[in-house]
Amino acid sequence: MTLTKNEYKPKLQNAEQAVNNILSNVNLQSTLPVLTKHIINCMVVNEIGVISRVSGALSGMGININSLVVAQTELHNLSRITITINGQDEKINRAKKQLEELVPVWAVINYIKTSTIYREILLIKVSRTDLEPTNLSCCKKQSITELVKFFNAKVVDINHDCMMIELTAKSDRIDAFMELLRPFGILEAIRSGVIAMPRSYIKVEMQVSLEEKQEIIDSTLLPPG
Repeated sequence: MTLTKNEYKPKLQNAEQAVNNILSNVNLQSTLPVLTKHIINCMVVNEIGVISRVSGALSGMGININSLVVAQTELHNLSRITITINGQDEKINRAKKQLEELVPVWAVINYIKTSTIYREILLIKVSRTDLEPTNLSCCKKQSITELVKFFNAKVVDINHDCMMIELTAKSDRIDAFMELLRPFGILEAIRSGVIAMPRSYIKVEMQVSLEEKQEIIDSTLLPPG
């Protein structure tokens, strides 16, 4: 059976429309600004008003803060402010320079190009009561327990109505954990915000060259030739 040109035409129009939709979506994505996640560490003097000055400098530039954690360091008069923000690299670099000009700020470090360990703490309260039969309720409690074990979390409080779970992990892993617990009924949840610390640098003192490796090989173990 042969198809005429008119019978081909609707299929060609559908294909052309599909290709145009794909191209338009690609062009739309290419014009969107690229936002990068930045973790900024501010070493500041432990005094009144320093947090408002740091957050005010960022809000004055139109930068939205995703999380802000203030904690004391090993020195009683020095605090560390860990700020998580999303934005364009040029804008974040300008904000970093502006933060460095503040008097109570000792140093500002952007961890975007640094190998960093970052963690967040979640406390979440999940319901243990429902209107289902007892055997289904047991299955529900068992499913929650399996999720707790899989994510290396721990139950810190429990009663007949609910249980409180603690999880220390990366932000995306906490997002996934909360999403999986949502069908069971989340009563309350609180997140600490991100804290970060760069990895320790390991210096290789001696590297064995290829010639030295060849000298180490026992020639009697080599095949003939």
